[in-house]
Amino acid sequence: MNFGFGDPTAGALYTFAFYCIPTTTTIAPPTLVGPVVEYVVINRYDTANATLDETQQLYKDGAQGLVASLTPNPTGSPVPLACAGINDASETIWASAVPAICSTTISPSASVTEALCGLYSRLANTPLPDICAIAVTDFPDLSAAYLPDTDSTTGEVYSSYVGNLRRIITVPIVSATAANAAGTMTVLGFRQFLLEPGSLNPADPYGRFVAQYIGSPAPVQQGWFDDHFGLGCPIPVPSGPGKVVLHQ
Repeated sequence: MNFGFGDPTAGALYTFAFYCIPTTTTIAPPTLVGPVVEYVVINRYDTANATLDETQQLYKDGAQGLVASLTPNPTGSPVPLACAGINDASETIWASAVPAICSTTISPSASVTEALCGLYSRLANTPLPDICAIAVTDFPDLSAAYLPDTDSTTGEVYSSYVGNLRRIITVPIVSATAANAAGTMTVLGFRQFLLEPGSLNPADPYGRFVAQYIGSPAPVQQGWFDDHFGLGCPIPVPSGPGKVVLHQ
């Protein structure tokens, strides 16, 4: 039910760190708080998007979630580019965000930093991280569209949270993490986390941030009643993560 994260009401904190490939002589990402959860960036690069370059697409994915698109999914999956689907076994890693060997000196790729800059916008917009202004094209104009959450309380449990949902991220849980762009991953389900203010530095050498596991209580735009694939996923808002169901 909770993919090993435990009781979602317990307020348990986890350190998210960009996945690195372990060897017998390397060091895995250290924790900031609680256990380490390693992540990758799934491939949603829309090469046909003439408005947003790769850095801007990564930023927007972090700031708002996957960007709507009519372009076919680069994985070859029938699931639209702007969506992720349970039991989809064709998920791949964003090509410019391939994991490296675990080390204390190797930082995540620039693409990971760009996505983290978008994630940072959910928590704060002052001061603006210098690295984001360098990494993301037209960062001042792009970042102005994404304001931080109205609730920036540190250390609160989700039951006390009164923000506008900006701190809540919905992530696909995969069966196993791929080590390169050729590997595939299967989506098992989706769960939500509450970002912890003050925990995210886009320049962190491990790509780390802290989030509280909350399960799946918040509404998200997901699911459809019929085939909207050709329209780039314009989908209704159900009561929470998962496909749309009929209620009587």
